[in-house]
Amino acid sequence: MKTFFLSMFVVLIPIMMMAQAPQTIKLDNNKTSVEAINPELQFLFADFQPGRVVLKEGKVIKCKLNYNFLTDEMLFIDENGKKMALANPHDVSNVYIANRLFVASPKGYFEVIEKGTASLVYKWNCNITEKGKEGALGILTDAPSVYQMNQISFDARTWKLDVDKNAVVTVLVVPYLKIKSKYIPVKGTNDYSKAFPGKKAEIKLYVEQNKIDFRKEADLRKMTIYCNSL
Repeated sequence: MKTFFLSMFVVLIPIMMMAQAPQTIKLDNNKTSVEAINPELQFLFADFQPGRVVLKEGKVIKCKLNYNFLTDEMLFIDENGKKMALANPHDVSNVYIANRLFVASPKGYFEVIEKGTASLVYKWNCNITEKGKEGALGILTDAPSVYQMNQISFDARTWKLDVDKNAVVTVLVVPYLKIKSKYIPVKGTNDYSKAFPGKKAEIKLYVEQNKIDFRKEADLRKMTIYCNSL
């Protein structure tokens, strides 16, 4: 069993989008479990969707898939109807679920929103905070490691939180710019200037003229398309 620490300090600007309703959970001795958190605050899709996994070696695996952003795992249903997690994410290139594209990275899975020299990508997070406070809390997990495609990893899990009594669970979606293997968190104009060196003046003017709101997906899409055209 492997124990690892997820630190999600909210200093980034999340996307303004149709969000799932927050959930208040009661903790038992500072602990909660995957069963206590509403499915819509864990899974990107309400049900498993047709899709395919493209491995870096070129092999394509067709199966029904779903993304669990609480555990940052791509899940599939095997021939026996069991929910399994894709093993060895470092061997995965792309994952297609329905009409949506995800890429695997050392930082986890990202959803691709706009492709380009610099692609706009989203990191989906399950955000757990102390009731009445802002920001995310560190979570300790005792989840099993996954080494093979046929190993079950999506079993009962328990998290210990640095919170007493109650916590609030929400979904946080943070935008990044992906340039090759580098991921730049998007907070404002300067981050696009970093991604497109030498174009700072054009980018600043575009933001001012178009009143870009970096919390809106439509504006981020326009911004990314424009910058890739420079």
